[in-house]
Amino acid sequence: MKRSTGVLRKPSYIISGMAALAILTGILLPLFASAQVFTAVSKGDYGNVAVMEGSGGFDALLSDGTSNTIPRELIARELYKTHKDEYDFIVLFTNFDYAMPRPTDRAF
Repeated sequence: MKRSTGVLRKPSYIISGMAALAILTGILLPLFASAQVFTAVSKGDYGNVAVMEGSGGFDALLSDGTSNTIPRELIARELYKTHKDEYDFIVLFTNFDYAMPRPTDRAF
């Protein structure tokens, strides 16, 4: 607090809308930058195999080290749109590379 001629004054801070936007962008944007939107679309069933097309980040871990579970959850939800919930587990096979939790891992 500033003291001026015997009057006690509180400092005042005025932040313009652009400055506030810049501050929020600087804080929030990096939090969402590592998260890529993932989509999964069913392409059909071939025998006992459900084929889906996915796009987006599929790596096992996010940049902050937490598990990237969203892609696998979306794939399961897409499967259950057209299939009964009568499976003990779902196995995913991909035709692209993605980062595993550890470099020596072959599956997770």
